[in-house]
Parts: sequence; structure tokens; C-alpha cells
Amino acid sequence: MFGHINNVQFVRYYESGRIDYFHRLLDLKSGPEVNNSLIIADIHVTFLRQIQHPEDLQVGSRISRLGNSSFDFEAAIFLANEDEPCSLSIATCVWFNFQDNHSTPIPAPQRETIKQFEGIES
Repeated sequence: MFGHINNVQFVRYYESGRIDYFHRLLDLKSGPEVNNSLIIADIHVTFLRQIQHPEDLQVGSRISRLGNSSFDFEAAIFLANEDEPCSLSIATCVWFNFQDNHSTPIPAPQRETIKQFEGIES
């Protein structure tokens, strides 16, 4: 109605960025047969400026904190070829056991992959 991207669409853009990151870096599988995977426990979005429709966008993503069973996933949305973000997001992701219905430690292979890729020491 106002010619700009609706706020809820930003969350979808961030989701697309997370899914791409997880599939590329962690080779995560999905579907009803998967017992352990990731859930979003918390997400915050900061809107810095409007994005007009249509527009070419880029989503930058990284894991900034790595805990025992959770990590913080930071992301930003940029107009193509611009350095200043239009929006920022931080999501707390939790490794989750769907059979037992509770969090579980991040598996060692995925933890090591994240640490090496992101340069996280802990």
C-alpha cells in the first residue's frame, strides 16, 4: 500500500539467509525423520530504513556467540551494492531434540565447523 516492503517480509528474508547458511555450512537435513536440529528461541529485528519495492537485496549472516546448546545468529539486510544496512537482526538458535522435546548440546562436528568458519575461540 505504501510502496515499501512490509516488516514481516524482513523476517522471511532473515529466515532465507539462516536456512542457506545452515545448509551450506552445517549440511543440515530437514523433514519428519530428523530428531535433532535447530529452533529459533528468540529473534529481534531493528528496522533502520524502508525498502521500496522492487529492490535487489543481500542478506549477510554470521554466528557471533557459541554456547553449549545455543548460539546467536546475527544478520543484516542491504540494498545491493550499498554498505549501510536497511535492517539488523539477532536470533538465538537452539539445538533441539524433537523426540525428547528439549535442548541438547550442539554436536561436536557442527561446533567445530562453526568455530573454524567464524573464528570463534570458545
